[in-house]
Amino acid sequence: MAVATGLVVLGMGFYTLNGGLELAGSPLAAGRIAEAFGASQPVADASAATVADGAQVVTITARTGAYTPDNVAAKPGVPTTLVVKTNGTQGCIRSLVIPSLDIQKVLPTTGETRIDLGILRPGRLDYTCGMGMYSGTLTIA
Repeated sequence: MAVATGLVVLGMGFYTLNGGLELAGSPLAAGRIAEAFGASQPVADASAATVADGAQVVTITARTGAYTPDNVAAKPGVPTTLVVKTNGTQGCIRSLVIPSLDIQKVLPTTGETRIDLGILRPGRLDYTCGMGMYSGTLTIA
């Protein structure tokens, strides 16, 4: 019984540590390590990004328990606005963090939040909830 309890405590410790690594945007977060060893990332959803009048709008939905889509294709070199929609959303997912841009926003339970991301460079832009439990990526190519 003591071994099982120890394994549960150890597992919770790793889970908590990974949440902190996600919040920091660390390459040592479990998902990024898995990708480095060949685990594939979901295909980027191109339908969530629209370009009009020289500006790009990327729309995601923050649902209780997930950001959807969790991988969005975006174009580089274009002024970009991230629109995050909520509808009765509860929990830590209402706290959106984009570590590499030092952006932190508390989303309304229901509504729409617009975030200016500036002009994006090729690569990826990761975002996560305020506890590092739920995350997503903008794939910029």
